[in-house]
Amino acid sequence: MTKIQTSSNSPLRIDAVSVPGTSGLIGMTFCPGKKDLELGGFWDRDL
Repeated sequence: MTKIQTSSNSPLRIDAVSVPGTSGLIGMTFCPGKKDLELGGFWDRDL
């Protein structure tokens, strides 16, 4: 049985990078809308 990994059961890790000269942050993550079949399962993330 192929495991389907979604945003609900495999949440994204979001890292923050500060913006010099401001109090702002930029959030960065990998492949937020990934939809792909690979060994070990299928990714079906939702933005």
